[in-house]
Amino acid sequence: MISNDIFTPKQRKFLDYILSKKEKGECQLPSLSVLSRELEISNTTLREILEMVRTLGIIEAHPRSGIELLPYSFKPPVVKSLCYASMEDRNKFNEFADLRMHLEKAYFPQAVKLLTHDNLHEMMNLIKNAQEKLGKNPIQIPHSEHRKLHLSIYQNIHNEYVTSLLEAYWVMYESVGLDLYTDYSYLVKVWNYHEMIVEEIAKGCFEKSFELLIEHMELIKDLQVER
Repeated sequence: MISNDIFTPKQRKFLDYILSKKEKGECQLPSLSVLSRELEISNTTLREILEMVRTLGIIEAHPRSGIELLPYSFKPPVVKSLCYASMEDRNKFNEFADLRMHLEKAYFPQAVKLLTHDNLHEMMNLIKNAQEKLGKNPIQIPHSEHRKLHLSIYQNIHNEYVTSLLEAYWVMYESVGLDLYTDYSYLVKVWNYHEMIVEEIAKGCFEKSFELLIEHMELIKDLQVER
């Protein structure tokens, strides 16, 4: 039994209503007037509750199709909280980046053993695309490949909180402008490490790939956001 102290009685009533809809396989909520009548909650209070659950990523409101129920994701509230924290103090991103670094290290040994041949093939293609971008004149920053490659390593870890925190890191990485970093020698080093890491994983040399990941993480520390 979940404690009722976290949500108000009306918020809890609305969340229970959502859960009952999901259990029935329904993916839409009725109109505000219908919700108000069924739950015996005023429109004003209901709007406040709807905004709360929207912020939590539980629902999405569409002008024409109404209120859609979304699959649970830990990412939306984390991203919003991180965004505010970084606005208040830029060093907060550095703290979260440190958490992300330890999270990747902790799950890396488990994650690499779950990667399939197709996964590794896709990762090598990302590396190839990134290196081609770096070889252009002028160079193109392979940020999308960088993000996809790191997340690909953990794609078969079926843990909502791990994947959401890692995804949230990359959203904030872009938000604070690190995707615009243009030091060529740094980028070359990063992608050399990526290539070596994936090659060692493909060979089944997981300990060596982990050592390379740690060395790679040391490079990332140079990208601290200014306070």
